[in-house]
Amino acid sequence: MLNYKKLVFWVVIVTLIAVLAVSVGLMTNPINTTKLSDTSDIYATSEKWAEALKNRDGKARYEMMAPESLLYFVVLEV
Repeated sequence: MLNYKKLVFWVVIVTLIAVLAVSVGLMTNPINTTKLSDTSDIYATSEKWAEALKNRDGKARYEMMAPESLLYFVVLEV
């Protein structure tokens, strides 16, 4: 205790600024501005996908896949 040394003023200021910057960064919550134009499209596609999955219709599911996903799947014609 006898060797206690006060913190330098600029260290306190820099620490305070850093804490405030991190606090503001963690408190901000960006609003997602993308909105779906028509949700009925999503429901129709999901029902179609579920029906194809239930019937084990790989061709129908393959046609609904995103182009990036198509690289990982092979449809066998029967």
